[in-house]
Amino acid sequence: MSQQPRGYKIILKQPSDAAYFLKNVLKLQDTFAKDYITTIGASIYKRELILENNIPVRMIIWDLAESSQFARVRKSYLANAEGAILIFNLWDPSSLEQVTSLYPDIIKASPDIKIVVIGRLSRSPDKHPLSSLRKEAEHFANDIAGKYVELRPQDARIAEQAFKFLCQGFMERFDEYIQKENQRQEELRNMLRRILHVSKKISITQVQKLLGLDLEEFKINLLAWAEQLGFKIDGDYLILDSNSTTQFIEYLEAQFTEWEQNQREKFEKI
Repeated sequence: MSQQPRGYKIILKQPSDAAYFLKNVLKLQDTFAKDYITTIGASIYKRELILENNIPVRMIIWDLAESSQFARVRKSYLANAEGAILIFNLWDPSSLEQVTSLYPDIIKASPDIKIVVIGRLSRSPDKHPLSSLRKEAEHFANDIAGKYVELRPQDARIAEQAFKFLCQGFMERFDEYIQKENQRQEELRNMLRRILHVSKKISITQVQKLLGLDLEEFKINLLAWAEQLGFKIDGDYLILDSNSTTQFIEYLEAQFTEWEQNQREKFEKI
């Protein structure tokens, strides 16, 4: 059975003359009609590739319009993005300025975003790369903990490596998040065991805070747990016997496992 591709939202900033570059170097595929940008203020592409261990990845890439009429909605398009590809022309200082000026909005909307800065080279003899611009771009990428690469029209292989750099970072970040959450959950279970080892009576508020649940959500779950696991509610306290204590902890462990699976499924889908 083939794996579902892991999905990521990517923000794209590119020069207006980069259509050939997008299609033939970055290998982006159109996903909507050409005139879609006039409706929503963004062209949407996709890029698929296979990572190590045969992990399929699908990136949905939002290419934002420059028109001022889309300035208000642009901020919402920047939100919840995992990555950004910022392209500028190495022969044009204003092109890099457009990239760097967008960065504050990007980081405000998506604080944990991972970024690749691409310096675009040209075959044209009158478009020479500027060494000062190259250094400025390298410093910019370094300051934002991103990656800087330069691409010529024939550098599709290097472009693929840049995409893999983004995707690998996404997976490492997610795995780190899951690891920290698992550690938190284990600490929670140990705390409950210690409390219930010395007392069969525990504050409902204390349980809610330990579980990190919204109060209303917790109240709904609490009644269901009491019916299912057989413990009693006495005012502001849960009353558990030895059997219901074991069942309660086992139930929470099962819930944590289900939560992790749900998070992974969300992570792997568009």
